[in-house]
Amino acid sequence: DCTGLEKVNYLGSIDEWVSIDFEIHFSNPIYYSRSLYINNELLCEAKILNAYEIKDYSFNYCESIKSVEVGPKINDIAQNSFRNCKNLTYVKWNARFCDDFASVNYAPFSFGTNVQLLEFGEEVKHIPAYLCSSLNALKLIVIPENVTSIGEGAFNGVEKLDAVYAYPQIVPTVEGNAFSNYATTLFVPCSAVEDYKLDDEFSKFSSIKCISIEEDTDILETLSDANITISKGLITCLDSDYHIYNTVGQDVTSLNGSLQSGIYVVAIGEDKVKVMVK
Repeated sequence: DCTGLEKVNYLGSIDEWVSIDFEIHFSNPIYYSRSLYINNELLCEAKILNAYEIKDYSFNYCESIKSVEVGPKINDIAQNSFRNCKNLTYVKWNARFCDDFASVNYAPFSFGTNVQLLEFGEEVKHIPAYLCSSLNALKLIVIPENVTSIGEGAFNGVEKLDAVYAYPQIVPTVEGNAFSNYATTLFVPCSAVEDYKLDDEFSKFSSIKCISIEEDTDILETLSDANITISKGLITCLDSDYHIYNTVGQDVTSLNGSLQSGIYVVAIGEDKVKVMVK
């Protein structure tokens, strides 16, 4: 009942914070403060890179978090870890050995978040069951080349999809009901189009189109008059007045030429173009 609590400042690391056992949501002072400071810095970008587990209620009701990076060592995330993080819009998923989630009720991001982009790291081979289930703000799914399996219900309930990009040249094994919205376009490698069309799950998509994996980038959403090329971390636009933003809205124009792999938005006046840098 510490309803007047305004600030929680943890003097350890974020990897240590997620290892704390909170019995219920009231046990975590974030429930009252609605934000968390790590060593006097407000936590907006949570990079959990060395922990093996994210305990229950670790960030429950944490409104300061806007993005989360789940490191490669994570093998378990408790169901209430990110519940009610209403400003969480971006997740970078690098976990290679994370267990499947038992149902949508146990999925870490399905309740109270506003995740618009969940980006998978290139080393991810398995997409856990129900990981993205019911993420209604998610409009784009990009499945990396090394993915070999997708768990049950992984993208079930994601109803506002604009497109799905699947880069594996060997069609991943898919458990039942992995998707629920098939009224969108599935982009797959040119060499594997026929294999995807014959697959029980992927063949349900209304349109399957070919993409060349030889290219360094893809224009995911574009304008008819937008002249943009992207190669090896450099985005070039014939319009001299443009800005580049990452998925959490930060202006990264100054980093052009050394951009890390990921999805970016190029703003040209009032228009926006979504691109992927590989």
